[in-house]
Amino acid sequence: MGANIADELLAKEKFGKAVIGYDNIDNARILKKLFQRPYFRVNLVPDVAGAEMCGTLKSVAAIAAGLVEGLGYGANSKAAIMRQGLSKMMKFSIRLYPGIREETFLESCGVADLVATFYGGRNRMVVMEYAKNGCCGHPNIVQQARQPESFDALEAALLNGQKLQGVMTSEEVQEILATRGWEKDFPLFTTINRIINYQLDPSFVVKYEEGAQRPVLAKQLAATAYSWLPPPIPSEPIAPVTLEPVPVPRRAPFDVFSMFK
Repeated sequence: MGANIADELLAKEKFGKAVIGYDNIDNARILKKLFQRPYFRVNLVPDVAGAEMCGTLKSVAAIAAGLVEGLGYGANSKAAIMRQGLSKMMKFSIRLYPGIREETFLESCGVADLVATFYGGRNRMVVMEYAKNGCCGHPNIVQQARQPESFDALEAALLNGQKLQGVMTSEEVQEILATRGWEKDFPLFTTINRIINYQLDPSFVVKYEEGAQRPVLAKQLAATAYSWLPPPIPSEPIAPVTLEPVPVPRRAPFDVFSMFK
């Protein structure tokens, strides 16, 4: 498992590190000897499930990075989302596999892979374009929101044959959350999933606690309606509505002195 960006490592031989999670140290040492190079260092970690969960969940958290960047938020926002992402990665993994070591999340496959993905990964790049194309919730974006391109179209246009992992993984994670009743315990994951299914405005990525609580449309209806987008501006001006005046009945003037007669 990472952290490493493939083109930097394979094409340019820039320095990077990776983790092999193992339950058999002898096999792990053979794999380390096979893969390690002067520019590519390998650490051995006795936690197979932990290393795999790090590599899986970082792709979901990276969706948030792309949304934050595409909407024009800054480094503070990205750092806050990264911390929340790492925290929920640990919590979710340990709930599913209680034997996972917390220390694994401080290895290269954990926090380091999250940093690399937040700043250079394919999930961030594709979702950033998605957010730019469908933005409507941030004041720094001066353009009218429009229907965003599908993730399949963006994947084909931007990834040169590689696959977008975060969207598919988000759906799988959300199925577990819904089945076990954990959706509100993991508001960032829940909000990310609702955004990619067109159920929430992308700007809810920085309001993830609120986003996880909001009622949403069914996926099929939301994908058709794009419920978070504003209504289209009519091509012709709307004719002003004219109302007929309502007649007011006239009353006879009141004689204040009549009561003293």
